[in-house]
Amino acid sequence: MKSVLIIEDDCKTSKIIEGIINITFGESIKILKAENGKEALNIANNMSIDIFIFDIMLPDCDGIELAKEIRKSYPFNPFIIESSKGDGAYESKVLQEIQSFAFIKKTVSFPNVKMISAINYAIKFLENTNVGKLTLKQNNKLTSFMLQEIIYITRIKNQKKIIVFFYESNIKKVSLQEFSGYTLSTVLEKSKKGLLQCHKSFLVNPSMVKKINYDTITLKYDKMEIPIGETYKKKLILLMGG
Repeated sequence: MKSVLIIEDDCKTSKIIEGIINITFGESIKILKAENGKEALNIANNMSIDIFIFDIMLPDCDGIELAKEIRKSYPFNPFIIESSKGDGAYESKVLQEIQSFAFIKKTVSFPNVKMISAINYAIKFLENTNVGKLTLKQNNKLTSFMLQEIIYITRIKNQKKIIVFFYESNIKKVSLQEFSGYTLSTVLEKSKKGLLQCHKSFLVNPSMVKKINYDTITLKYDKMEIPIGETYKKKLILLMGG
């Protein structure tokens, strides 16, 4: 089941959008609603949302600034923007700034077939990319990684805490981020087996492996090396075609 958050301060418009989604997609979509930016941030930070539908004009904030803030925790999710104003240049600006899927103008016939088409496209996008995404929560905020960005994940000894090492292609830099409350087995399951366990304290991204040595794995970035545990050695070499 996919989840949609409708961020709209006009109750009538919100109910119409909800009704169209229910009629078109039925029980395959769970609908959540927020009337302002504060409510929207609270829902986004405490639940996993797949698709966002934004009204640009909100009572407590600028919808575009809200979208930018939520985008920090949902870098790959489809955003659909709705607005009663703005020309072609403004529409292009909005689409580029927050990387939204669609900009739908509120007209007499709103919400219309464009809204249905945008949601349908967003669902198909999620179905094609969901396997390649890992979403983790820290300090009541969700952070999503594309699996292709992750280099490896390690756990901190004697703590229920992990560190994700990932490559930021936009700045060409290896970064890391800590998350509490996770075990490697939980993360492995959440990645839908997109990562491989090579040691009791390490998960590795197969696409980041440069070379498998006897006791270590050499990764592509900065000549990183991580250990291979005896328990995982045979399986790892077989899976990697070694």
